[in-house]
Amino acid sequence: MQDITTMLESINAVDQKKILLVNPPYSYFVYKNVDRKAGTLQNPVLSLATIGATLRQHGHEVKVLDLDLYNNSWEKLEETLKQFVPHVVGITGTSPLYKEIIRIAQTVKSLAPNILVVTGGVHSSIFPEEMLNQAKIDLVVIGEGDFQLVEILEGKDIDLVDGIMYKDDGIIKKTNSRKLIADLDILPFPAWDLFEIHKYKGSSIAERRRPVGSLETSRGCVFNCCFCNKKMYGNSFRPKSAIRVVDEIEYMLDVGFKEIRIQDDMFSTNIKRAKAICDEIIKRKLKFFWTLFNGIRVDSVDLELFKKIKASGGYQVSFGIESGNQEILNRASKKIKVEQISEAICMANSVGLETVGFFIIGLPGETEKTIEDTIRFSKSVKLDFAKFGIAVPFPGTVLYEEWNGKGLIKTKDWSKYTQNSLLEIYNHPNLSWETLIYYYKRAFREFYFRPIYVVKRVLKSIFTGNIFSELKYVITTKWW
Repeated sequence: MQDITTMLESINAVDQKKILLVNPPYSYFVYKNVDRKAGTLQNPVLSLATIGATLRQHGHEVKVLDLDLYNNSWEKLEETLKQFVPHVVGITGTSPLYKEIIRIAQTVKSLAPNILVVTGGVHSSIFPEEMLNQAKIDLVVIGEGDFQLVEILEGKDIDLVDGIMYKDDGIIKKTNSRKLIADLDILPFPAWDLFEIHKYKGSSIAERRRPVGSLETSRGCVFNCCFCNKKMYGNSFRPKSAIRVVDEIEYMLDVGFKEIRIQDDMFSTNIKRAKAICDEIIKRKLKFFWTLFNGIRVDSVDLELFKKIKASGGYQVSFGIESGNQEILNRASKKIKVEQISEAICMANSVGLETVGFFIIGLPGETEKTIEDTIRFSKSVKLDFAKFGIAVPFPGTVLYEEWNGKGLIKTKDWSKYTQNSLLEIYNHPNLSWETLIYYYKRAFREFYFRPIYVVKRVLKSIFTGNIFSELKYVITTKWW
């Protein structure tokens, strides 16, 4: 295999470079053995669409290969490599997909050793040296990765490209940290035409109309919840302007998306801007469904915002609730009050928005009593859906550092960091795994099998036409 300097000299001798951007197959690995798949999602990858647009803006030929769409993922990868013959392959992926990322890199190098293999995303940003110690990876993009590859392919001295780590003739080198993009309005619209958007399918419970697209209206979150990773976009809130956001929405609708999920870390950090986005949608008379899918904070909303969300086509809002016990919220550095959660859900319900609550069982300080508080609280507020999960100490989070420091982390096999393999990841400081799993299953049963909830859900599913699909989810889910 050539060293990176020789590879780049060869690549940069070509006027138009060919870049293949690859998303690993994730559904099987992430959702394998998961009892509750009703809310599973499959969407075109926003980060690849954004980077693809930037690369193409600079004259390069770009192709996206989403291996999650294919049952024969590895055969499809080899076929695409042979047909497209890229100069560069870029791979994204989270920690649970570590082994798949490595396998993609190995496949690329086995077919064409002189292809530059680049990885990026959350896991690569946390463990760049670990990635480079895999012999088939040449370069890692660290953190926000919109422009590093562009600069490299323009022939910039690699040591002057901020925000990368690379391997040259077996020696690992790291450049300076990269400054975050201050003005996100400069980014091109994501290149959604690189995807076959109509091939993506999700749960009818989690979406109303297909195809569904993801929208980023801001980056960064100013809060520091213990279970959240900030290695990619940092702690500063960087918004796109309301005009830019709605321009991008119009573009997405023109491309063919029928529903849009806003996936910001914190959409309503600036509530005035959030309202301005809704006002601009209404002003332009755009008709589409949209949701605040990632969850917004209950202390950054008001009744006027919910009214504007509803009036502009929003139909569902998710809240990061985590716990119904104030002590656990405090330990998790959530910085919200239980009373604020109730108030926010009540306001959203009052204007006719569907409400979703995200809960985490097993956070620091958790006991059987505090879990019971959470289950009881989830039933006391009028949520349409509740999603319970057992805490996963993902690398790069405060939770991981705390439990790793206490010797509670049992493995650094990152492929196990999903709800599938929790028993193999760590020992909880307070509770046995039998207890955690018992309450995890009990939480779902108690929330979804309340008579008043069942009647409400049946009536609503008849009205929306989803009665048969929802019945299928109930039958196929393992509740005990």
